[in-house]
Amino acid sequence: MSELFTTVEQALHRFAMLPAQGRIVLGLSGGADSMTLADFFVSRRDLRSRLLCAHVNHGIRGDEAARDEAFVVNWCREQGVPCEVLHADVPGEAARTGESEEACGRRLRYAFFAGLAGGEDDRIAVAHNADDQTETILFHLTRGAGLNGLCGMAPVRGKIIRPLLFVPRAEIEAHCREKKLGYVEDSTNAEDAYTRNRLRHSVVPVLKDLNPNLNETLARMAAGLAADEAYLQAQAAEALQAAAGEFPGTLRQEKLRELPEPVLVRVLRRWMEDRGLGVQEKHLRTAIDCVRQGGSFSPWKDWLLYCGQGALLLTRPEEADAAFFPVKAGENPLPDGNSLVISPVFSENEHKIHNLLFKNTLDYDTMNTGPILRHRRPGDAFRAPGRPEKSLKKLFNEAHVPAPLRDKLWLLESGGEILWLEGFGAAAGHTAKESGRGFSVQLVRHK
Repeated sequence: MSELFTTVEQALHRFAMLPAQGRIVLGLSGGADSMTLADFFVSRRDLRSRLLCAHVNHGIRGDEAARDEAFVVNWCREQGVPCEVLHADVPGEAARTGESEEACGRRLRYAFFAGLAGGEDDRIAVAHNADDQTETILFHLTRGAGLNGLCGMAPVRGKIIRPLLFVPRAEIEAHCREKKLGYVEDSTNAEDAYTRNRLRHSVVPVLKDLNPNLNETLARMAAGLAADEAYLQAQAAEALQAAAGEFPGTLRQEKLRELPEPVLVRVLRRWMEDRGLGVQEKHLRTAIDCVRQGGSFSPWKDWLLYCGQGALLLTRPEEADAAFFPVKAGENPLPDGNSLVISPVFSENEHKIHNLLFKNTLDYDTMNTGPILRHRRPGDAFRAPGRPEKSLKKLFNEAHVPAPLRDKLWLLESGGEILWLEGFGAAAGHTAKESGRGFSVQLVRHK
């Protein structure tokens, strides 16, 4: 086995890149890197049978792209390896979405790979090498990246594996010459119009004159920083869970204020990204200011970040849906994409309904009065068990419900009387009997 293949084997084992079974989807551009990785997989009988090559014609380089596609398809045919090809219109798609062609191509490419690797044990192998890692770290550095960016590319990220990440480009090219392994050259790699190419041609050679072991040095740095980042992310995951507010989708301001900033910034990023939002440094800085001082801002179209009444909230600023509709036992889809689940709860042998369910459990007979689900309206009042009736405005003020959330909370009403209020539970006179039958009410938020 060659030294290069030994390095690849070590990476596969060290990072547990491949399960014992499952498809290996190899992104095969036809360049020296991906052809070397393909050569490794076909040389291993146990892996060759699992291999599926995937090639993307991005619709950018005309005849040259058609040449690359034909080369990959012919090589796969000669090797008896299955190959899937995607023809994409990256320039057209980028113009439509406003992305750069590079970002758009990457998105379409990985979406294609993911579609071919749908099985739980399937993996996507891409051929980034040690020089690519160096260029990535330097690229992130020039853009003022934080700790995560300086970690570079991970050997494993989800289903994506990078077995060549510790192999220098020079060794890959030497392997191709020695094995007489054909490959194609992308002419755009010679153009300095792309930042990465300028780094490759002008910056990296100077740095390697200063430190001939630049790849290894930056790889060690990235590994150490990745361990630090993993620790901080674990702290952020715990802190995010501990900061969950009493009301849906909120975080408790006092809990966030207790966090050191390196943890807080990661909590906020996770919280925003969980809602599918693209997060920039300026968003995080402003969000931290809101946590510290209160306030609100709209970092994205149709979204409002608000901090007040002791809670941090991300919501859509448009008015709440004023529709109302009857509910029934089972799952009731809501206009906002969530659902209200009403489930029968029966106590067996006259045992009491469990205390954890009791607050949100309605009397069985209440559900026979045809309740409807809606948001608050002027004049609404609610009487909690053992307490005097209060207007919802006063109730929300006393409970410090964030203002943007108040028109979004759901309530069950029958004949003008509120039976149940999200976050507060069943109203007095409508709570379940301590023994007997009842219906639990649970709001399930899917986003």
